Amino acid sequence: MMQTKDLDKYNDEWIEMFLRNYDVLAGDAAELAEAWDEMDEREQIDHRSIAMQIWGMRVTLGELYRAGRLNRE
Repeated sequence: MMQTKDLDKYNDEWIEMFLRNYDVLAGDAAELAEAWDEMDEREQIDHRSIAMQIWGMRVTLGELYRAGRLNRE
C-alpha cells in the first residue's frame, strides 16, 4: 500500500486528469469490447497498454480517496 507521504506529489490537476482518464476508460469499455475481435494485434496491444496505465491511475485514486484527498475543499 502507498504511504501518505507518496501521495503529496498529486495535486488537484493530477487528480482531475486521473478522474477524466478513468471516466473515458469506463465510458469506452463496452464499445472497445465490442470491437476487440475486429482489431489487429497491434491495435489490441495499444489499447491494452493505455488501459493498464489508466488502471494504475485508478489504483492511485483509491489511495487518494482513502487518504481523504478526493474531498472537495
